[in-house]
Amino acid sequence: METKTKRKSTTRHTKRKNGGSKLRLTSKSRSNSRGSFQSPKSASLDIFKYTNIAGADDKRRKKSIAKVLEYVKRPDFDVNVKNPANGHTILYELTNNAHAFYNSIKILLQHKNIQIDLDTLGLITSEYLSDEKIIELFQTNKKAKKLLKPFL
Repeated sequence: METKTKRKSTTRHTKRKNGGSKLRLTSKSRSNSRGSFQSPKSASLDIFKYTNIAGADDKRRKKSIAKVLEYVKRPDFDVNVKNPANGHTILYELTNNAHAFYNSIKILLQHKNIQIDLDTLGLITSEYLSDEKIIELFQTNKKAKKLLKPFL
């Protein structure tokens, strides 16, 4: 069941320091249900807020890596969610920074429903083919191992 939000416009008087008043139009949200409901799909989409760590300082980088790991560990997380901005899967986005998101990728690859698309395969073969640590990580998944076999 989704929550429906109604917007109500109201006029508000605010007092100025010099004694005059100013009319201001504001909007208030009212929800028809108690608490908010967020579908697993939309909750999974929130992960993309934390995947771009290029140029981030250490504090933001560590926070983003921890947040992504938190999302991936959720039982209701959709492991094949795609970024609406560019259509790439979460596995592709995390593989862009494979060393930083190593533990998150490891958890994704352990999931039985993970799909490894051609974009991700192309990224692995072009960027990480000589990186034994990342290749071994992807070879733990049967689907990835089969796809990578011609390149190794």
